[in-house]
Amino acid sequence: MVCGNGIDSLKLRFSEDGKDVAAKVHADDLWQGYSGILHGGMICTLLDAAMTHYLFRYGIEAMTVDLNVRFKQAVPCTEILELRAKSVQSKHRLFQLCAELCVSNQICAQATGKFLVNPGRSDRKD
Repeated sequence: MVCGNGIDSLKLRFSEDGKDVAAKVHADDLWQGYSGILHGGMICTLLDAAMTHYLFRYGIEAMTVDLNVRFKQAVPCTEILELRAKSVQSKHRLFQLCAELCVSNQICAQATGKFLVNPGRSDRKD
C-alpha cells in the first residue's frame, strides 16, 4: 500500500511543515529505471502520495483525478529524497494541490494534481 491511512510499503512518514506536509525517504535501488536513476513512475507515485498525505492531514479521503508531472532533472537512487506538498485551491469536493521532489534542496520534479472526495462520502473536517 502506498498511501493508505495505515503503514505504507514505501515507509513515507509525513510531518507538518507550516501549512505544507513534508517527508524524507531514502531512495531504493528497486525503484530505478536506468542504472542508478529513479524510475519516472516512482517519481509520479511519490509526488501523488505526498499530495494524498496532505489531504489525510485534514481527514480527507480523495481520489486522484488528474496528475501532471514535470521532470526537471534525473533523480539518483542513492540519495535522500525530500517531498513537500501543499494545497492550491479547494472547491466543495475537488481539491487542487502541488508537490515537489527535491534532492539536496534542488527541485528534481514537480506535480500538480486534482483530487475528488470519494463518491458518496463527505468526510472533510475543517
